Amino acid sequence: MKPVNTVFLISYLFTMPSLAQAYVGPGAGLSAIGSILAFLAAILLLIVGFLWYPIKRLIKGKKDDPDLNQPLTRSTSVKKVSEKEVSEMGDQ
Repeated sequence: MKPVNTVFLISYLFTMPSLAQAYVGPGAGLSAIGSILAFLAAILLLIVGFLWYPIKRLIKGKKDDPDLNQPLTRSTSVKKVSEKEVSEMGDQ
């Protein structure tokens, strides 16, 4: 027998459970199944949120919001402030 096979056989035998003197009721089993299903649903929603939505936006285009198609300029992003307001801001 090869040494690698021997290592796998020994580790398999040590991890095999012997007779278990325990009982897992239906409530614990259903809770475990529910937790696993919730975890899988969260992973699915994570994939949908991070992958599908941006792809859908790229496919659909940015036609719905005309402001998204315009480049951001200083006049659209910054409120014009008079010199009086600037001096008042500096006094605070």
